[in-house]
Amino acid sequence: MKKPYNYYLFFITLVSLSFKWVLALIQFEFNIHTFLLFNLEDTQYFPIVYSLSDFNISPSFLEDINSDKVIGFPILGIIIHALLFKFIGIYSFIILEYVFQTIFLIVIFKLFVKIFEDYDKAFYFLICLLSIYILIGILSQFQIFVLFGNIFSLFESNLGTRFPRPLITGIFVFLMIYYLLDFKEQLNKNFDNRYVIKISIILSLILNTFFYYFIIFSLLIFGITLKNLRKSLFNKLIFRRLIIFLFLFTIFSLPFILQQIYLEPDYANRIGLINIDHSQKYFLITYLIKKFISFKFLLIFIISLSLFYLIRNKKKHEKINFFFYLILSSIFSPIIFILLSGSIISIYHSVD
Repeated sequence: MKKPYNYYLFFITLVSLSFKWVLALIQFEFNIHTFLLFNLEDTQYFPIVYSLSDFNISPSFLEDINSDKVIGFPILGIIIHALLFKFIGIYSFIILEYVFQTIFLIVIFKLFVKIFEDYDKAFYFLICLLSIYILIGILSQFQIFVLFGNIFSLFESNLGTRFPRPLITGIFVFLMIYYLLDFKEQLNKNFDNRYVIKISIILSLILNTFFYYFIIFSLLIFGITLKNLRKSLFNKLIFRRLIIFLFLFTIFSLPFILQQIYLEPDYANRIGLINIDHSQKYFLITYLIKKFISFKFLLIFIISLSLFYLIRNKKKHEKINFFFYLILSSIFSPIIFILLSGSIISIYHSVD
C-alpha cells in the first residue's frame, strides 16, 4: 500500500509556515498590513498585484499621469495572487503561500522519486534536504560563518517561500527538470504527443515567469539533442512534433511577447533594463570568466566533473548525471545571453 506522502508534505507545509506566521503574530500583534509587510519578502510586487486585480496592465503608479503602454514585468507569476486578492483581499497572500508551498514540495518529491525510483528514499532525502536547509539557516545567523550565509542564500532562492520566486517559479523549474530527465529516452523514440505538449507549455511558463531559467533550459535541451543526434532523428514524425512544440510554445508565450512589443520604456528603466555595447559585453564576459576560474568555483566544478566521470557509464546513475549537464548549461547561458542580447536586466540572477 502506497503511503500518503502528499498528506505528509501538506503537514510539513502546515507546521513550518504556521510556525513562521505565529512568530510574526507574536512580534507584531494583529495588524494585518504590518503583519504581511514584515513577513513577506519583496513587497514591491504588491502594487503590481493590486493593479492586476483591477485588470489594469498599464499602471503609472503616479497621480494624473497615464501610461500609454504595458508593464514589462512577467505578470504570469502573480496573476493567481491578483485574482484571489480581488475577492478576499490581503489574506490571499497567506492562503496561497500554503497552497503553492504544498504543490512545490509535491513536485520536488516526485522528482526525487523519479531519481531514486523508491518512494521511501525520495521522502527521506527530501526531509534531509529540508533539515539541512533549516540548519544552515540557523548557522547563517552567526556572522562568523560567512560561507553558511552564502549557501543559505542559494537554498532560500531555490527552496524558500519568497513570492513570486521561488514560490511560483520553482514549481515550473522543478517540473521542467522532472520531465527533462526523460528527454533522452523520449528522443530515442521520437517523442510522444503528450510529452511534447507538457514540455512546450512548461517552457513557455518559465519564459513568462523567470526567463533566466528559460535560457538555461533551452540551452540544455539543445545540448542533449545535439549530444544524441543521429540521422534517424530526421523524419516526418519528429518534424510534426517540432511543429506542435513551436505552435504551443508560441501560443503560451504570447503574454511575454506582447509585453516586449508594447513595453512601457519608463517602467523598464525603473526596474533596471539597460542597453549594452560591445565594450560592456566584453567587461561582463571577462568578469564571468574570472569568477569561473576562481578557487571556490573551480573546487565545486572539479568535484562535480569527477563524480560525473566516475558514474557516467553506470546506467542506474544516468538521471543523476543529468544534473551535470544542467550545471554546464547554467555556466554557459549567461555568456551566450550577454553575447546575443542588446540589453540586460538584473544580470546577477544568471550569476546566482
